[in-house]
Formats: sequence, structure tokens, C-alpha cells
Amino acid sequence: MDKPTPSPLDTLRQLKEMLDAGAITQDEFNKLKQQLLFGETNAAPVAAPVDVPAEPVAVPPFSLDAPASVAGPHVIPPPIDDPLLPPVAAPYNTPPLEPVVLDPGTHRPTEGPVGPPSAAYDAPVEDAPRQSPLGMVLIIGGVLALLALIGYLVLGNRSSERLTSNSITAADTTAVAVEEGPQAAQLDLPPVQAPETVRVQPTIPLTSSPLDSAVTGSTTDPVTDAAALEAATRARVQRALTAFYNDLLTAPFNASQHFAPQVERFFSLQNTTPAGIEDELNRTHFPEFTESRISFDPSTLQISAPDADGAVTATFQERGRSLRKSLNQYQQTLAQVRARFDRSGKLTYFRQERLLENTFTDAKPAAPTTPDAGTTPQSN
Repeated sequence: MDKPTPSPLDTLRQLKEMLDAGAITQDEFNKLKQQLLFGETNAAPVAAPVDVPAEPVAVPPFSLDAPASVAGPHVIPPPIDDPLLPPVAAPYNTPPLEPVVLDPGTHRPTEGPVGPPSAAYDAPVEDAPRQSPLGMVLIIGGVLALLALIGYLVLGNRSSERLTSNSITAADTTAVAVEEGPQAAQLDLPPVQAPETVRVQPTIPLTSSPLDSAVTGSTTDPVTDAAALEAATRARVQRALTAFYNDLLTAPFNASQHFAPQVERFFSLQNTTPAGIEDELNRTHFPEFTESRISFDPSTLQISAPDADGAVTATFQERGRSLRKSLNQYQQTLAQVRARFDRSGKLTYFRQERLLENTFTDAKPAAPTTPDAGTTPQSN
């Protein structure tokens, strides 16, 4: 029958007894105790300390003459609880692991292929059928037809040139004449006389107009027709303007022949007289503007209807070309002019309302004078 294995507590108690008996030294006791404690601690986890009541140990008397006992196999004494030492835990017994039993239904070993291996299929594989281009052709044709229809509706909806053209084409000459059916008899109605309308216009006797010296003193009957009166007024205005521009080319200028005693405006002068006009022209116009060529355009002449006092207003374009002495340049102008004539055909208002053109060109320098032959130039 096997002896029970002593616990570490019993072994430690035996070591304590041997230390007290003097069989081992203090160093040996400490070494054995450390081996016992740390060896058991590493082997098993520390358990809760167990309080074991200490029992008195009977120590036999020590005798030098006593025979030494035969040392048996080395047995580690069990540990002894000491208040100054950490508690000794009981050995921890690990519970046995239960075997894991697998369900045969959840695990199945891999099985090899059943039956003989399939033979290689070497038959040629047919290509997939190609898509027919008919669908694409139909789609493209439909799109083109739709575009052609839209273009026809947008561009082709025009009126026929044959109906709107004023020219006669060959197709028009070969067209069949439209047959005419029987016409009803035309009734001859007597002409209806239009009601007479009389326009009252101021009568301007031609004998009082000094515009033309050739017809001065001639007497004519009053003009009653509106067209004849308008033509006569236009002719009088043209004669007056022609005489005015001819006298304006060179000095001296007789303003009383063309202007009324009281002039409302002449260029920049306002409420002036013929004498004031002559002084202004002799002071500013003739000294500065030489080689003048000034005239009016009859095609632009427009004459208003006569006022209650017989005065008429005319608008026309004036074209002029003069040499500016201060600039030594030729000035070409085109201006819109407004003029008013009184009942006697003399000017009471004359002004350039707008300057349409105004250009300058350099004049040729004057040729230097050469001394006469046989004379020597004087030296300073």
C-alpha cells in the first residue's frame, strides 16, 4: 500500500522542527522554504488562506550518543503556516476536460469525384449569330426622313414666284387664256359732275416784287390756281436766292436790295438792319473768305404755305468753297439753311441751322517773286 504524499504544510512543519532541533541551519531552512513555497506557487494558483490551528510538537531530547538515523529518500516537508509568512494555498486541481463529440451530420469528409472522368469535348463551338444591320438601316432612314420633312416644312412653304413676280416668263405666255362667259350688258350712266371747291389764297401781285429787273413793271392777273400760285412762289424764291448768293461772292454787298428794313436774324446777328449786315460782312466775311463759290441746291428747296401776312419760309442746302486767308486752306462746307421772305420777297430771317460737312484742304504756297533782270538784290 502506497504512502500518502505529504502536503507542503507538513513538509514546512518538519523543516521547522529540524531547524529547532539544530539539524539544519537557518540558511538551509530559508533556502528549502523558498524552494517549497515558490515551487508550489508556480505549479498552482494561490488559493485563499486556510487557518490551521497549530498543534504542539513534542521534541525528543537531543543526544549526541544517539545513533544517526539512516537517511531515507528526500521528502519535502509540507508548508507550515507562519503569521509572518504569506498564506500557503491549497493545490489547485484543474477539472478534466470533457471530450468534444462532433455531430456526424454537420461534418462530412470531402468526397472524390464519382464515376469516370468526363471525356474532353472537342466539337467546334458555333459563333453567336450576328446582329442583322437591317434595324440600324431602318433607324438611320427614319431619322433622315424626319429631317427631310422638317426641312420641307420650314423651307418649302413659300409663295409661288409666278403669282408674285412682276416679270413675265415663258410659262406665262404659253398659259391657256381663261374662257369668259356671257357678260351682262353694260349700262351707260351719265357722268356726275364733281362739286366745285374754291381755295382762297392771298393774292401777291407780281408788280410789287423787285426780284427780277426784267419783269419789273409788268402786271399780271391774280393767280387763283393753287398749283400756279405755288410755282410762282417757288420761282420768286429761287430768283431772290440766286441774286443774294451772286452779290455775296465779292464786295461791295448791297444789303438793302435783299433784306427788309428790319431783319429778325442774319447768321449770329439778331434784330439788325441792312446797314448792320453790310458792316458785319465787310468786317469779317470779305477779308477772310476769298475766292468764294457759294450757291444753293434747288433740288433741296422746300417752301411752306404762305402765312396770313403773305410771308413764306424756305429750307434748302447751301454748298460753299472759300479760301481762308488766316489758315491758307480751302474750306468746303455743306449746311442746312432756313430763310423767311416777306410779302414783298425780301429776307427777314436767314440762318445756317446745321452744318452737314466741313472739310479743309491745304492751299498751294504762293510762288516767290523773282527780281527783274539786270537788278541786284539789296543786302542788309
